[in-house]
Amino acid sequence: MKKITAILGAVSLTVLATIVHAQGKKGESDAAFERGDKVFGVGLGVGTAYTYYGSHSYSYSVLPALALTYDQGLIDKVGPGNIGIGGMVAWQQTNYKYGNGDKANWTNFYLGIRGTYHLTILKEKNNHFDPYGGASFGMRVMNYNDTRYNESYHTTYPTIGLFVGARYYFTPLFAAFAEVGYDVAVLKLGVNLRIK
Repeated sequence: MKKITAILGAVSLTVLATIVHAQGKKGESDAAFERGDKVFGVGLGVGTAYTYYGSHSYSYSVLPALALTYDQGLIDKVGPGNIGIGGMVAWQQTNYKYGNGDKANWTNFYLGIRGTYHLTILKEKNNHFDPYGGASFGMRVMNYNDTRYNESYHTTYPTIGLFVGARYYFTPLFAAFAEVGYDVAVLKLGVNLRIK
């Protein structure tokens, strides 16, 4: 957990430094997400999308998921919005501790592509707000280790997901986001950096 916190702190400082030194501004009539925009994100997720066995006699912890995302504007003016494409890399771990001191853990790694649709109908009133929805397709890699039963296995399988979310740009380049859906976590919160 300390490593995750250190990584997020370093990324946040880098993002803030980039914003302070960034040149150029987005126009007041532009949509919050347009063709050519490149949006990087880092976020933490809660509410694991995976289920595991459990019992009241066990103690367990579910670490927040760490997700890195990318979204690039691909096509403008498709109905009331714009289309983007990108991807996500994510990691999440669940740990169980048995009463006798034995342990079990599941480590999940997700790598996938994401398609997004960004509504632009509110751009005249507020072009800082970027609501979107989308679908994802990727591969999930899970490693399982259990010292009580002396079991260990590794599995990889395809997975699909749906999500909805929104970003709010505090500056032309820096935003905060929230997403709800099914991929590595049910709820993700984080920050975005946009490059024009």
